[in-house]
Amino acid sequence: MKKRRLALLLIVFLMNLFFSEAFVNVNPVYATNISDEIVFTKQNLNECPLASTVSMLRRRAIIDNKENWNSVYTYEKIKNVAWDNTKGMYWNFDFPDKNGYSVKSPTMDLDFGLNMGDVNGKKKYLVSELKKHPEGIAVYIFFLKTPKRDGHLKSQSGKTEQHVVLLTDYDEKKGTFYCFDPSNSMPKGRIELKDSSLPKYIKNAGYWKDSIPVQDQIISYVAQTWMITNVSGGGSNTKPTENAHSTHTYNDIGYCTIGGEKYPISLQQMTATTYQAINDNTPIRWEPYQPEPIIERLSKDIPVTVMASGKNAKGNLWYKLNDNTWVYSENVKKSSKPTTPTGLVVQKASSTTAKVSWNAIPGAYYEAEYKSPNTNNQWVVDKDYGDNKATSYTAVNMGNHTYYFRVRAVNSAGRSDLSNEVWYTNTKETISPAVTLTPPRVTATQASSTTAKVSWNAVSGTGIYYVVEYKSPNTNNAWVTDTDYKTKTATSYTPMNMGNHTYYFRVKAVNSAGQESEWSNIASYTHVKETAAYGTVTIKYSANGGNGAPSSHTTTKDSSGDAQYNLSTTRPTRSGYTFLGWRLENDTAYDIDRPGQGIYIGLGYPTSNTTLTYYAQWQQSNTPTTYGTVTIKYNA
Repeated sequence: MKKRRLALLLIVFLMNLFFSEAFVNVNPVYATNISDEIVFTKQNLNECPLASTVSMLRRRAIIDNKENWNSVYTYEKIKNVAWDNTKGMYWNFDFPDKNGYSVKSPTMDLDFGLNMGDVNGKKKYLVSELKKHPEGIAVYIFFLKTPKRDGHLKSQSGKTEQHVVLLTDYDEKKGTFYCFDPSNSMPKGRIELKDSSLPKYIKNAGYWKDSIPVQDQIISYVAQTWMITNVSGGGSNTKPTENAHSTHTYNDIGYCTIGGEKYPISLQQMTATTYQAINDNTPIRWEPYQPEPIIERLSKDIPVTVMASGKNAKGNLWYKLNDNTWVYSENVKKSSKPTTPTGLVVQKASSTTAKVSWNAIPGAYYEAEYKSPNTNNQWVVDKDYGDNKATSYTAVNMGNHTYYFRVRAVNSAGRSDLSNEVWYTNTKETISPAVTLTPPRVTATQASSTTAKVSWNAVSGTGIYYVVEYKSPNTNNAWVTDTDYKTKTATSYTPMNMGNHTYYFRVKAVNSAGQESEWSNIASYTHVKETAAYGTVTIKYSANGGNGAPSSHTTTKDSSGDAQYNLSTTRPTRSGYTFLGWRLENDTAYDIDRPGQGIYIGLGYPTSNTTLTYYAQWQQSNTPTTYGTVTIKYNA
């Protein structure tokens, strides 16, 4: 942080080169804001949970006015506490110590009853938590190659797809979540959640649906979070960067005092109409400036008035607007009328309708006109075009005529020239009488411990294919298209990766003319997973020359052949020796484990039985356990 500050050119306006007063007060930005790029940390390889959580802790430290936020709350120091190089991110940890911030990782389904697909429930929860936690919440999306339990989704790519970003805040007016994405291919600072890399992982896993808004899809697949649980609320440094001002003092010996530390500045004489900037972003207006009309294009297309203007240290223009907000050259364009729309095309939609479309022009809305024999070949406003920001619409109730269309773009600065004219000749078709398709009859039966077979009778007709939907607790009991049904003309298929739930299925037939049958009957099926016959692990103990070895105990392997257990707390004894702990198979390739220690070991072969023997480890004692006697005799 200090190096960055030292690198900034801090220019002070002097009304007189020999200005003799001790201090001049100006208004730069806060020394640190929680949304500054320097607060966020990018990830090392496969460490996105760590980078997101580090950024969250740094933001919290700034909110709580911790001056050591940049020296203590570092990537490596937090990694030493929160990260295991084999297993990854810990679910719970404290930093910098047990009296510091407590970070925990609740699951959306088990802890809050928010299942996959529950967009509204998860959105309400996350908005509520962000109000309590302005430092943000790390959100985790994953699709596993091998799901570990019900509620986990199986990746269709053949590998686990997962990523973590830091959810930073929510704009209620826009309905927009913002985040920091630690991926090195993404911007360094805060962005909209929909622009993060998360959609890539959802698409790779095979769960993307173009019909659902991007942000909703991301929220619906949030499975787990990391959040600080022992503090909440905001602080003085949570204000937006753009309009944050504070007063610091600049003295006449070339130093600026910020937060108790001195930083060099450059002193030079300026003319009475010069405008300068501090920290590249916050402008300082020294003299009045004539108002100049421009367009603000940060979030809305409305004219604004400039009250002041200048350049920052990078040479970019800045403007102070009459609503006391600041905008910069990368966000501001001079007022001008829009360019002429291009790419106007008209395509047949049905026997009486056509689709009219054209290329978009940023910040503009549109006017559409047409002419035909029905308008005496005079240009009139097309009332079928209702949404004046849309770049397409459907012209309806068209007869057997030739129609001409044209459009123009409009903004607050004026109207563009009219586009080229495009003509379209409509020919009504004779529609065949509606065909009645008989709904299929559906059944669902168990096929294996994780699958079912859904089948139905074939429906007669031309070009028949089928649409299949299902619902379950995993879909929030809403009907969705079953992506396991891939061959659209088949009359049966196998749903995969089924949990211990009741599933409902329905099917309808569609012919080549697009005519649909009614939905079939609803076939219900309650799936009960079979318990896999996984092998047992027997843990035995040898006193290894001592006495009092603990009794053996057993545990069961999981589907990957891994086992978890705690060593016995019983300690054996041996005369003349001190007990050090237990070593697996008495092999020095293994560490000595302490009594009661938790063990996680990969053994492979999930269905086979395994025996593990732990041997007591001894160190000879320097103090004998028994002592000899000395006989003292006396001779008179």
